[in-house]
Amino acid sequence: MLRAAIRTVLVGVAAMSLLLWGQVPSHAIEAWTGSILVSTLGSSVSQAVEPYGGSVSLSADRTQLDTEYPVAQLSLSTSKPLSTYKVGVYDDTGRRQYQVDAGGFTGSLTVGAPAHATRTFTAYVASSLPSDRPPSTPETVSAPVSITHNGYAGTVSLSADRTQLDTEHPVAKLSLSTSKPLSTYKVGVYDDTGRRQYQVDAGGFTGSLTVGAPAHSTRTFTAYVAPSMPSDRPPATPETVSVPVSITHNGYAGTVSLSADRAQLDTEHPVAQLSLSTSKPLSTYKVGVYDDTGRRQYQMDAGGFTGSLTVGAPDHTTRTFTAYVAVSLPSDRPPATPETVSAPVTITSIPVGEHLDGVSLATLEADGVTRYGSALAFCLAVGTAAPSNAALHSSAPDATLVCNAGGLRALVEWMVPIIGATATAAFLWQQVYGSNTTPSSTGTPEPPTTAPPRRPDLDRTLVASLARKLIVRLTDNNNPSDNFTPAEKYPEVADKVAQQCLAQAVQLAGVTADECDTKTIFVPGRDAYGAAKNDQAAIAQGMPWKLHWVKGPLNGLPENWRTNADQLCGQQQRPNPDDQCDEYPFYSTNEAGPANELNPQGGLLAWVPEPENGREGDALSVMVRCPGFESGERPTPPSSGILGTAYLVVPLPDTVDTTFICGTDTTKGG
Repeated sequence: MLRAAIRTVLVGVAAMSLLLWGQVPSHAIEAWTGSILVSTLGSSVSQAVEPYGGSVSLSADRTQLDTEYPVAQLSLSTSKPLSTYKVGVYDDTGRRQYQVDAGGFTGSLTVGAPAHATRTFTAYVASSLPSDRPPSTPETVSAPVSITHNGYAGTVSLSADRTQLDTEHPVAKLSLSTSKPLSTYKVGVYDDTGRRQYQVDAGGFTGSLTVGAPAHSTRTFTAYVAPSMPSDRPPATPETVSVPVSITHNGYAGTVSLSADRAQLDTEHPVAQLSLSTSKPLSTYKVGVYDDTGRRQYQMDAGGFTGSLTVGAPDHTTRTFTAYVAVSLPSDRPPATPETVSAPVTITSIPVGEHLDGVSLATLEADGVTRYGSALAFCLAVGTAAPSNAALHSSAPDATLVCNAGGLRALVEWMVPIIGATATAAFLWQQVYGSNTTPSSTGTPEPPTTAPPRRPDLDRTLVASLARKLIVRLTDNNNPSDNFTPAEKYPEVADKVAQQCLAQAVQLAGVTADECDTKTIFVPGRDAYGAAKNDQAAIAQGMPWKLHWVKGPLNGLPENWRTNADQLCGQQQRPNPDDQCDEYPFYSTNEAGPANELNPQGGLLAWVPEPENGREGDALSVMVRCPGFESGERPTPPSSGILGTAYLVVPLPDTVDTTFICGTDTTKGG
């Protein structure tokens, strides 16, 4: 139309020019221009674009989407051909989703929508279709079509092969399944602490994982379907959630039992063998045996079902032992929350049993009654004769009182701790069968052994005098034993130490009674029971109880002495993994180690609980800080080297706690 108008204007201008120039008559020009104008206008009218007279429609094969049906098919149709017009489909954000420039009456497109959102689509017919907005003056517009995405259309389930765990079944298997494919979603399993335990990003319908729970606690697991799975917390807006599954760990599922080969100890049978067994494997648990003082006597960390240990008890006392299964086993007290506990086993120690060194006490009693006429007469005869034994002389009780109160057994119980079972048996044998006989393995009388030389009498006046002096030494400000003996215990400790030190001086060689008054005295006690009993046994066997201190680096023992000691101790089963090989004489002395000129027998070794060995070692390390203590030097055995400060060892495993009393005589080699 624009071109036609321009042509009309140009023709008019040319005609006007001719008229002005007078070259063409005016009526001719009018006829010519009119013809051209009519021709031009007629052409322009015939070529103008007519309005689109049709309509456009839009439909969808579904309006509800989910993960199973994530898209919809839109169908587009026009009632008339487009001619020069175009048809396009726009969503509610203004973006053009589809365009047909000309041609047919129909078209189609695939559309979707974000999860949990709605998209609305509309078709437009117009001369032009912008890409970023619908046309402003469309020829016709369809009814809008809305498509909604409803998210994940399925469910998720979680199950466990067991909900109750124990040491025999410590884990459970969780099985995970979804009712429909995940599409773009993920599935994860979280526990009740918020930690993600498992994740599947896409794909299959099933999965599995292995889970557990701490002992005596419950863990709850839940499965979630969501677009994303944080590692430290469940998704805030999950598509679907499973029913939670709870798993409970009930701890150790078995039992523990403890038994003893004997319940009564005596001089013939000084120890009992405890047998330990569990009904199920320990897994991560431990089993331990404790006595009634709270000390751990044995420990087994894992593995087998059975174990054993050797135990004893002080004379005239009862020890009760109990086995515990627990996560941890303190050394100084039973576990506070054990998994299971055995029935307690009680061991009682009496000095005298049915036999004395293989000799039947009942037979001796019966024959004694035959010889003396009555049990009381026989007992009085033994009691009257007892002072003839040098070791028994100083502390012989009133035989009449003893025999009337407890009979021969009471008298024998007094004798055995002093002179031993063998000497007591020989003494009784002589009273029954004659002074020129002793028991033998065949029961045939043999010549008696020579009695030891008589020693000075031990009386209460001497004991009381020494005890008073020991109290003074304990209260000395320079005495570092305060950490071991509280002041209120000074009188009791001093009296016990005075009695035992003087008794050892009377009964044993190598120390005079006066040295109890001047030397430092080391007292292994009941809190170091195993070590104290080993010290006591060594001294009873004739090993020196006056020792000389040698500081560690100056001790010339071979480097493999401890290894050898462990091997020697290892000839007996180590009762407890933490037990240590105790030795007497102590390692830090001139007398220690293999046989040497100060101790021809060599050291006595025994397994003892680590706390008890440690207690004795701690007290020794403090004792050498007594004023005036000096170290000696011990070269390679058998030479004893240069002697250090001397001190006395007076074991009291049944009466007092470990301690020491600093002396006034600290000269080296004394």
